[in-house]
Amino acid sequence: MTYRIERSSVDSRPIFRLSGSVKADQLEELKEHIGPLSQPAILDLEELKLVDRDVVAYLRLCEANGIELRNCPPYICEWILAENDKRTNHEPE
Repeated sequence: MTYRIERSSVDSRPIFRLSGSVKADQLEELKEHIGPLSQPAILDLEELKLVDRDVVAYLRLCEANGIELRNCPPYICEWILAENDKRTNHEPE
């Protein structure tokens, strides 16, 4: 199984609706579709079923750069939070 991306917009903000599964080897293609992380955008993850560690790292970076993660599946949210905690606990004071 692979992923599908649908693009729409609301109030000039692009919305990218992801469905299926995304693996590390598909990440560059996904980045091309989404574009720069500096743009105000929404990633709708409601139908996203499976991701790997590299994709979680990318989603974490998207969120850190102001991209809204909408309808994020609970396991992905928890994984992102765990990665945030790891980074917080390993940063030098």
